[in-house]
Formats: sequence, structure tokens, C-alpha cells
Amino acid sequence: MLDAHSIRVLYMSIITGLVRIFGFAKKQESLEKSNSSQQQIVVKRMHYRGYLMESTEGGFDTWKARINSKVVIGEQAFIKESIDWWCDKKTVLLSDDYNYNTSTHKVEIYRGFKLINDTDKPNEWYMLHNGRLYKGTKKAIEFKIDIALDKSRKE
Repeated sequence: MLDAHSIRVLYMSIITGLVRIFGFAKKQESLEKSNSSQQQIVVKRMHYRGYLMESTEGGFDTWKARINSKVVIGEQAFIKESIDWWCDKKTVLLSDDYNYNTSTHKVEIYRGFKLINDTDKPNEWYMLHNGRLYKGTKKAIEFKIDIALDKSRKE
């Protein structure tokens, strides 16, 4: 009489032999090889101002990011501009509203503050700080920054 362990070993050896005879193992190996030979999708990820941007590579320059529980999809420049708008103005920029012209859009950093000019006119610079909008010429905004920093150092 055979015990339970011997019956299991015999059963497993019979199943293994049948699999080899009928070639099921080779079919599974070839299936795994064909799946691994398919082109893999590469996902690029980058952080911009604390937000995760993802791009799936496949011939398209499409990026996506989640901003204020909304998924924004588009080119990398559009996604970055949307994140800037959300961080600075608390407004989600939709693709319909987007008209980005790099020739007129200027951003300069002055003593840690971002000065922005969207129209290339000398008196249309602006800066957002603590939820307040400061507008005027670049020199005037820089002067206000200098006064505020000197005042904060004296205190």
C-alpha cells in the first residue's frame, strides 16, 4: 500500500512526463519569449515644482500631470505652464485657453522672486507673492523687492 506522500510524488511525475511528451512546456516558453520580444513602453517621469509629470514614449510628445485633482494632458511646455498657473494663480489652465508664445514670454529671477512679462511691453511686468499681485515696470518691482528685503533684515 502506498502512503499519501508517495501518491503525490507519483502523480506529479506522471503530470510532468505528460507535459514534456505533449510539448506544453515548450509552447509556454515560446509564448513567454514572444511576449518579451514585444516593444516595451517606456514611461518618463519628472518633477516640476512639486508635481509629477509623466510621458509615455511612443512617437508622441504627450505628457500628463494631476493638478488639483484634474488630469492635464498635452505637450511638456503646456503642462509646465499649467503647473505654473496653478502654483502662482491657483487657476487650472485648460488646453483651450493655452496660447503659449515663447518669443514674447519672459521670466527673470530677481533675488529669489520670479518676475514675469507675457507681452514684451516694458511696463507690463508682474510678480505674485503670498497671493498678492504686483504689477508695473521691471525696475519698480525690483525696487519694491529691495525695500521689502531691507525692511525684513532690519526687523
